[in-house]
Amino acid sequence: MSKNSEKKFAREVLLKSKEFSDVQPDFLSAILKDDFYTLTDAHAAVDRFFGKVSAAKTEQKAPSDAKESRKEVQ
Repeated sequence: MSKNSEKKFAREVLLKSKEFSDVQPDFLSAILKDDFYTLTDAHAAVDRFFGKVSAAKTEQKAPSDAKESRKEVQ
């Protein structure tokens, strides 16, 4: 599904959604400032706030030895 055809959800619906139940409501409220978001955009906003990088991006950019060293650090 392309980004333009993704369904948008009202901020209030996302704040009450089980999709984001792992994020404290006060944080989520501060992170999602716009009135409407696609799930992709909402997840991206949450990830940016908490400094997370998607697994796909990490796999593409990190050399294999860097992945191994991350495993040891965690």
